[in-house]
Amino acid sequence: MGTIALKLMPMKVKRSGPRRLVIIGGYPPPVGGVSIHIKRLVEKAFEDGYCCEVIDSSSNEKSQPYVINKRDYSRLLKALLRRDKIIHIHVSDTSKMKAFIFLTVSVIGKVTRSPTVVTFHSEFKNPRLLESTATFMKSISRIIAVGPHIREKLISSGIDSRRISVIPAFISPRTDSGNQLDIPESVKIFMSTHSPIICANAYDIPSNKDDFYGVGMCVELCDSLREEYPRVGILVVNQNAYMHDWMLRLRDKIEERKLQENLMMLNEPVNFFSVIQRSDVFIRPTLTDGDSISLREALYVGTSVVASDVVPRPEGTILFKTKSIEDLTSSVKAAINCRKQNSPPKRTDSFAERIMDLYESL
Repeated sequence: MGTIALKLMPMKVKRSGPRRLVIIGGYPPPVGGVSIHIKRLVEKAFEDGYCCEVIDSSSNEKSQPYVINKRDYSRLLKALLRRDKIIHIHVSDTSKMKAFIFLTVSVIGKVTRSPTVVTFHSEFKNPRLLESTATFMKSISRIIAVGPHIREKLISSGIDSRRISVIPAFISPRTDSGNQLDIPESVKIFMSTHSPIICANAYDIPSNKDDFYGVGMCVELCDSLREEYPRVGILVVNQNAYMHDWMLRLRDKIEERKLQENLMMLNEPVNFFSVIQRSDVFIRPTLTDGDSISLREALYVGTSVVASDVVPRPEGTILFKTKSIEDLTSSVKAAINCRKQNSPPKRTDSFAERIMDLYESL
């Protein structure tokens, strides 16, 4: 009788309990693209059975029991020194202090034999700083770049391309996630008395550098559109109230051109997703970018999107030449004519699932 060869397939060992996940980055408030991404990622991790903790890099106190203040060293160290965990670091800025913290956590991950994931949400403003950390990056299990342009920057700095996954930062919002910020009554009135409505947002506006978010272009756009669309309403939301002074400098220009009736600049956190849902056009006139959460939210709900061509943008975006107010104006006019898309929202969580799959592969 012949023998039958059996091929034994590797089996995934089932964990005895929920796996721990320690996420390091800003948790809202303040509200920004990265903090919203982290909030939604945490919700998805809990949903998938992870025991999740967030080491909050912001200065605001949070009420959620799973959020650890960065100055609570006892809880912080306890979370990092546990075994059977994944560490996921979110990098959106490249200051020397944050690079030092990033390296320290990477070493802790190696010592505790914890898989470590790093998501780069933007390009390194200091390429030399990235190059100096390339050696330490070898201890990182996997790297996520939110866009192909960021992946190319990482590769050019000496990081192995095989360890980099391009996963956009958008995670679709949950309808049942509470503690949503409301829209102020003044904003509701402004939006109900103007048409078309165009919205833009900013976060952490620099006080003495280039107009990164293109807020000044929003003022120029309002002036360009007002003759053809006398009831146009442009709402610019600065989600970080700490940068109030910079926006005040635009008041003279706004008053000089008598744009107060058509342009509203809000300097407080709001539920910007709800603002996008009520708008006809979302604009993103940035000078550089990662993978804009707000832009993908607008596409998700069917709001027309106009964005600078400074980086690759998702399909469905109307592009204009970076810094060109003429091209921005003509692109916005084209978007206004299209108005909101008739197709239903795409209820998908694909990018969150890809991150969960990456965790499971570690």
